[in-house]
This record gives sequence, structure tokens and C-alpha cells, in this order.
Amino acid sequence: MLVVSLVMKAFAVRNMGAVDRLVRFWGGVLLLAFAFRAGFPETGWNALGIVGIVPILTSFAAACPAYRLIGLNTRPAKYR
Repeated sequence: MLVVSLVMKAFAVRNMGAVDRLVRFWGGVLLLAFAFRAGFPETGWNALGIVGIVPILTSFAAACPAYRLIGLNTRPAKYR
């Protein structure tokens, strides 16, 4: 229960701007394509592309827990 509340608290504050969200989304899509070998050669590292889910989820939530930890906010000032 504590873990769930910490995760919800981390995503409660939107701290990502539009450009940051777009870059994360498409970077995540590329990582997932690498994981499923869609147009990429077979390597021993393809499975690591599954981490592409993380940037996609953070781009949809417009919140990055790591940004919150270091106090970074790329969202325009008028929307904070």
C-alpha cells in the first residue's frame, strides 16, 4: 500500500513540457521497436528495448518522478 501511494504521489505533479513529452514518446517507441526487432538487426541486447515502456508512460502522464527528485520542471511557467 505504501508503494502505491508513493507512486501516485510521484505522478501527481505534472512537470513535463510538450517537447519533452514528444521526445520521450518517440524515443520509447523506438526502444520498443528495437525490442521487437521491427527493422533492427538481431543482437543480444534487443530485450533491453522493453524499457521503452517507461518513457511512453511518463509522456502520457506528463510527469517524471526523476524530475521531481532533482527539482526539474520543463513545463511552461504559465501552466505550473
